[in-house]
Amino acid sequence: MKKIKIICALPKFSFGMQSRDYSTEYQSFYPEIKKKFKNTLFFNTLDKDISIENMNRKFLDVCLKFKPDYIFMSLANYEIYIETLVLIKKNLKTVLLNWCSDDSWRFKEHSKLYGRFFDYSITTDKNAYFKYKQNKIDAILSNWGCPNKWLNKTKNSSKCKYDITFIGSSYMGRDKIVNKLFKDGFKINCFGFGWKNKPVKSHRFSKILNNSKICINFSRSRKNVFQTKARIFEITGSGSLCITEKSKDTNKFFQNNKELVIFNNYNELKNKISYYIKNPKLRDKIALRGYERCKKNYLYSKIIKQVFDKIDQKKRKIKNIEIKYKNYQSLFYLIFLLIKFLSYFFTLVPILKNSQKIFRRISFELEWRIRSELVYSKKGWSSKLYGNI
Repeated sequence: MKKIKIICALPKFSFGMQSRDYSTEYQSFYPEIKKKFKNTLFFNTLDKDISIENMNRKFLDVCLKFKPDYIFMSLANYEIYIETLVLIKKNLKTVLLNWCSDDSWRFKEHSKLYGRFFDYSITTDKNAYFKYKQNKIDAILSNWGCPNKWLNKTKNSSKCKYDITFIGSSYMGRDKIVNKLFKDGFKINCFGFGWKNKPVKSHRFSKILNNSKICINFSRSRKNVFQTKARIFEITGSGSLCITEKSKDTNKFFQNNKELVIFNNYNELKNKISYYIKNPKLRDKIALRGYERCKKNYLYSKIIKQVFDKIDQKKRKIKNIEIKYKNYQSLFYLIFLLIKFLSYFFTLVPILKNSQKIFRRISFELEWRIRSELVYSKKGWSSKLYGNI
């Protein structure tokens, strides 16, 4: 019997930075894919020390030599060219999969444009799933989960080290909510970028969550979208009581007030924290039910199995995809040159060095609207302008 060969092509570190620790995708998908398919090769797709062009050359070379049956990817930005995907499909009989993060707010600018170059796009957003179908893109509806090694049975409240914990960065207005909680007398420990406590390594997350009576999750994401985030599964799987901000899908995974607790505004958050701190036995019951639900349904070993069970390799269609390059219209090309000039000019002014991030975003937002999928090509403005992610 033929051994299945897989390349797991993911960002190893968050934002491609080792200082930010392992990415969610790397610590969630790769271990379980490796367990399921012994002949699995990992490829890091997000490396600040290598240009996008060289990254693509290296990736293509690895694929052609290894000849995988599947390539499981999770593209963060424009790190892998659409031309590279086309060459893989022309030269190999492989199934290309892409786990699409943040489809709730970036389907139009990312997943929809990349989608036709993959055999399957895997989404965690139900609305996006139907949009894939409308655009004749094969999709699999899945969900985030808890890493198997994070699974940790619930502790009684009396044995927990922390009253309230939040793990995550301080953006999206989270700092204002946390400061309100402090002022209202709550003991809350925050771990992550932007807080007084230094960020902790991911291997400590589960122990911290397990040692917390209550763990908060904030659902707000970019474009003011409320997402069902991986953290609700990580908290419940680690054995803590999850109090989470509302999202449209949370109730599909856990029962409110029975397996976790949902809040809609600050007053609800404050009152519910106070209530469950004062009622430890009820807290313990809900935390235990949430843990049991997560253990039964939402470990990544189960999620990866479900994804591959849904793939019908026999019915896979060989995609002969052509890329149609649009010529730069003079006006748009002038805009590109202007952005390029301003971007490099501002890097010369020390106080404005961070402005390059703004220009990077401007160039990307302009390009995907003007040039569609070519934003992810080797002729993409964003790629040519910056050379790396």
